[in-house]
Amino acid sequence: MQFRNVTCPSPATQALDPFGDTIRDIEIWRDGKKVIGVDLILQAFESNYMIATAIERKRPDFTLTPRFVLLDPEKDIYAAAKV
Repeated sequence: MQFRNVTCPSPATQALDPFGDTIRDIEIWRDGKKVIGVDLILQAFESNYMIATAIERKRPDFTLTPRFVLLDPEKDIYAAAKV
């Protein structure tokens, strides 16, 4: 697997918004062929982290790119978790 057009996104600069720049034009190559139908997104988080997601497009006209949201573990995760 090879990733092309990868650059480091600029970190967040505002205290109220922990997300910095987003890189969306990353190419995925496997066995010398470009992988079609998968979007790889690299999102800066705060000043020291990056989040990468890969999204498979089911249709050629699929253009939805999610916006990351900050979760509150107490409210969003723990309350719904079953132990």
